Order: sequence, then C-alpha cells, then structure tokens
Amino acid sequence: MRTEYRGIGDLVFENSTASGELETVEKFSVSLRNDAPDEQGHVTGFIATVIGPASSLDEAIHEHAIQLAHALDYLSLVTRCRYRIGEPLRAIEWEPGPGRRKMLAFLRFDGRYPPLPRLSQRYFDGGRVILHDALEPFLLTAARYFRLALLDKSAADQFIKFWHALEVIAENTIERALTPITCRKCSSPISCAECGHEATRFPFPKDAIKEVLNRLKVPDLEDNFKHLLTARNSLMHGGNSKTVERKCGVPLTTLVNRLGSIVQAAIIVRAGSGNRLFFAHDGELCGFHQLNRLRLEFDYAGPGEHPEEELIPKPIISVTHSFEATDLTESASQEG
Repeated sequence: MRTEYRGIGDLVFENSTASGELETVEKFSVSLRNDAPDEQGHVTGFIATVIGPASSLDEAIHEHAIQLAHALDYLSLVTRCRYRIGEPLRAIEWEPGPGRRKMLAFLRFDGRYPPLPRLSQRYFDGGRVILHDALEPFLLTAARYFRLALLDKSAADQFIKFWHALEVIAENTIERALTPITCRKCSSPISCAECGHEATRFPFPKDAIKEVLNRLKVPDLEDNFKHLLTARNSLMHGGNSKTVERKCGVPLTTLVNRLGSIVQAAIIVRAGSGNRLFFAHDGELCGFHQLNRLRLEFDYAGPGEHPEEELIPKPIISVTHSFEATDLTESASQEG
C-alpha cells in the first residue's frame, strides 16, 4: 500500500523538487517532500509518502501513520525540530505492474465546525464562582491539562493529558499514611518472621487515583478503574487505540470521555463549587474530527512498476457546513 499525509515542520527542503527518504525498523519506506507554498510564498510543511504492507486499504491510513510517526521521531532527534502529522490525503493499492488499482481520497474536518451559538453569561458566572474559590495551585495545573486535552486531535494524546490531570489531583489529595503490604494470595498483612514487624509502604499512585474515583462515587468502580488503568499502561508502553480496545473491550474514545468527565468532576468537587455551577453543554470530550473518504479506481497500463505522480487521480473533496439557528435557539430555550 501507498499512503500520503500532509504535515508541518520547522525544516523544509531548499529545493522544491528535493525529497528525503528513510526506512523504518519495520522496513516501511517513508519519504518527505515540500508542500506547496502558502499565500506569502513560504513552504511551511511537507507531503509524506509511506509505502509498505497494510491489513487493508481502509486500515492503511491508520497503520501507516504509526510508521510515519516513528520516522518523524527520528527526524526530531537528529534535527531538534518539530514535525507534526496533519491530515491523510490518499491511500492507494501499490502492487507492481499494470492493472486496475483501488484508491481512497480523504478529507478530515472538525465535526464541531461551525461552533454552536450557545455561549452565555451563565458559563461566565460559573467561571467566576470557581475563581472566587481560590483554587489550590495543583487544581489550576489539572485544569490546564484538562483544557490542553480538549485541544488534541488524537484520542490517545487526549487520554494521556486527562490522566496527567488526574494524577496531579490524586497525588495532592491522597493520605500519606503508611499502608500494610499484603499477601498476594490471601490479602493478609505481611510481617517479618524474625521480629514480627509488619511490612508497610506508602500508597502507590494507582491507589491514589482509585481513591479519587471512590470519593466521586464513580459507578462500577472496579471495572472502570481497571479499564482506565489498563488503557494508561497500554498507551504509556507503546500501544494504540486498537491495543486498548482489544485489552479493555471498550473503545478508546469511550474511555477518553469517561476519564475527562472524572477529571472535570474531581476539580469541581475539590474546589467545593459543584452545587453552584450551571452545566448546560454536555458534549463529548473526545476529539470530534471526522474523516470523509472517497472511493475510486483507476487503470494503469504501464510500462513501469508503478504510475508516475501525474497519472494518479487527484480528486478534490469539499464539505459545506450549515445548521438552522432557529432549531438551536429552540433547543436552548428547552434546556433553560
């Protein structure tokens, strides 16, 4: 399969026809070339091409993005510069030789565009209540992670930022008393065979987080905690959304919404503001970026193994957003 992505970076090629290529550990070919100049004539990004196997044409854009991310990791290390994957552009069957090839063209857009016209004074009143409560510094840090998580496009990145926020809250609110070290089999406290002294330890970070969930009376505490902790460990050790779903049996997007809601509640409850705030917008917290795809086929007659760039179709996809303001006004009045 061959996939293409648009991205941004701090370094670009001096020559617009130049390109660079490297091979990942998994033997995927990743090449970068300059994107078209912007309105001021500056090249601010790149077009990345990834060639390698994939489980299907539909999954190629996700599987190859992982390989592209690995390649950009290497480039960041050697250049000390930023490289970010933007949106996917195309996925093409790339078996050598003439014949008919299937292809996907993509358009990613923000599902929350245009913004809902529901911002009102009630939300500012809520913000004033929180500010007047003089939040503890660690809650301000947690609130910042909460906002930054909402800005991320990746569900995995959102989860990690929400988890950081929860860790900040847990580590600053946990009791520091020593707890017994218990037997794995019977859960009885372990003591020294010689003197009888009981072995103790400080609570683990996961214990602190579980206690936060317990104080919030999170339903199905054991299952929810297990899923969130499993997702955290999976993502921190190189996993992805599919790994999380396979281990938890729950989509990562669902866990992001669940974890974000817990963080929001933990901040507000700790601040003591919960009974004085108005919450009308209950939208999902997980990134709302939607990916449209156009399926098409084209014939390649040869003579080379693969078609030249000018022989590959370049469809243009556009989306028009609209909504009826009257419907939103009516809905808002029903809420209030």
